[in-house]
Amino acid sequence: MQDNDARKARPLRLGANYTPSRGWFHSWQDFDADEVRRDLESIAKLGLDHIRVFPLWPELQPSRSLIRRKTVEDVGTVVDVAAEFGLDASVDVLQGHLSSFDFLPAWLHSWHRRNMFTDPDVVAAEAELLRALAAELSGRSNALGLTIGNETNQFAAPWHPDPHRLSSEEAGSWLGTLLGAAKEAWPAGTHQHSFDDSALFKEDMPFTPRHAATLGDLSTVHSWVFGGAGAALRRTAPRAGPFRRLPGAVRHGLRRGSGPPRLGPGSRRTRPVGRRRGRRGLRHRHGAPPRRQSEPLGHHLVVLARCQPGPCRFPRA
Repeated sequence: MQDNDARKARPLRLGANYTPSRGWFHSWQDFDADEVRRDLESIAKLGLDHIRVFPLWPELQPSRSLIRRKTVEDVGTVVDVAAEFGLDASVDVLQGHLSSFDFLPAWLHSWHRRNMFTDPDVVAAEAELLRALAAELSGRSNALGLTIGNETNQFAAPWHPDPHRLSSEEAGSWLGTLLGAAKEAWPAGTHQHSFDDSALFKEDMPFTPRHAATLGDLSTVHSWVFGGAGAALRRTAPRAGPFRRLPGAVRHGLRRGSGPPRLGPGSRRTRPVGRRRGRRGLRHRHGAPPRRQSEPLGHHLVVLARCQPGPCRFPRA
């Protein structure tokens, strides 16, 4: 237990988004603990200390009123196998999006179309799934906590083929409700929400930098080389462009900091780079490229900040 507490106290942690080597994420349909064991042994040999686990939402909750106990137990088994190799684990819950593929359960689209963010019955079912996974994982010493889901904000993007529309106020309410359910069921866990960098770079994204900086125990962002941060490679003004969208307290935290940034599960570090004249960058696919310049260290890059130190705060109902 003391070793686990020491790992959690490290100011910088390096982990991996665990992608099964056989069957990709469809392997949840034919779960094999021995395959997981081989994968996690390889990850541990790289010197990493934690993984991020991605169970598919339709496998966990194929119907709004049904949570499959077997899949929940399989998630627990992955965390147990991680412990065999000294790895901690953080688990995503509403795993509806991975590598450009959407995995929404059937009760959310087509003839049963409901808004995943604003429909009261849907939100209640989502909260129940978070509670179920919290109950399964909270007793395991190497379980770090829950992430609401991978880049769930992309479902609200106006450019999504089938957007689930909502306002920024509704986005904050949705996050607060689900993070609150996770914290109530698992008070000692580290719980956060995950978003792509359109929350920082796109004015018409209802999930905002304020949500990123004030909701959840960690602030995380997934910046892809072809997203907003990648397009920023062609620009050089760190105080202009998309960062005008950040609240003043967040800008202050990014520039000056109130302590070291905290890396969330599966995230990588970034560092600013100097002015590069004449360098041709990537065009942003959703409009004019942003103007902040960062250099990725690895496949993903992330800038994390907290407005101020202290425990996470959730909006009151």
